[in-house]
Amino acid sequence: MPCNYYGPGEYEATLSQENLRLEAALCAFITAAEKLGMYWETRDVVDWAEAGVSNEWFDAWWIEHKRKDAERRQREADALKRRNMASQVIAKLTPEEREALGIRS
Repeated sequence: MPCNYYGPGEYEATLSQENLRLEAALCAFITAAEKLGMYWETRDVVDWAEAGVSNEWFDAWWIEHKRKDAERRQREADALKRRNMASQVIAKLTPEEREALGIRS
């Protein structure tokens, strides 16, 4: 039972937000360790029994997390490309064409 009162669903939402923050922080930390060439050295000194997970589970989680991040980055890049293309096309329209299409300047 939490020490604070939460309304229906609030505790779960709070936990979910906390988990997202922790996952983002962990991702940033591990990414930094990889960039410094210290991933394996850091991973190998973790007390996995104390953490309550195995290093194999962690490795699988990290590989999947990086895959999802790469997919998200690609989606974001694709969306930005589409927005830029749309802006370029709109910029070529005359004021009358924009008005006919309902596009405000």
